[in-house]
This record gives sequence, C-alpha cells and structure tokens, in this order.
Amino acid sequence: MCVLPMQDPIDRKPWLVEICPRSTLIRENFTNIPYKKAKYRNNRERLLNYLMDNKLALANNILKDAILDNSSGDALDSVIALFATFRALRQPSFPFPDGRTEEFVLEGYVYL
Repeated sequence: MCVLPMQDPIDRKPWLVEICPRSTLIRENFTNIPYKKAKYRNNRERLLNYLMDNKLALANNILKDAILDNSSGDALDSVIALFATFRALRQPSFPFPDGRTEEFVLEGYVYL
C-alpha cells in the first residue's frame, strides 16, 4: 500500500488518501448544514443533489433513497469522500497538491 502524498504512488498497489467529508463540504460552501439526524433528511437530499449536479452519478433511486434514509449521515459521508477522491485524482498535480514539499512528505495532506 502507498500512503499519499507521503509516499510515491506505485502501480498495482492500493493508494491510501485522507479525506474529510466536513472539510469537503466547507470547501463547497456548505458550512452550517446539519445532516446527521433523522430530522435532517431534506438537508441530506440537498447535499446529495449538489454532488449529483457536480459529476456524481448514482446507479438508481434505491441507492439514493438508502443514502438519504441513513439518518446517521454515514452513507452521505461515504459519498462525499468518493466525490473528494474523484476530484483529487483529476488534479494535474495529484498526488502532490502544490508540488512535492517536505511538509506533505512529513505531515500528509487531506484531499478535499
């Protein structure tokens, strides 16, 4: 396994990247939208629709309903992590966000 960006990516080995769903939402200007309780299903739907409008495709409505019905927000967190990972992989500088620096090698990086 390769832990990015502390290590160089190696073909045929899994890559481990750190993702923070909350930080990803903040980057997308969703700073104070609670979604981790049953009463916030509408907020989960708003966030999921935003992700779907920005390159995320779900296989079917059954999956969408399962994500929205998960009141703990864990399912949506997983989708947000998928969104952040997809975006990170598409960056020309991946896995080194601003070029390879000693800071990233020692401290790591949270991909948003």
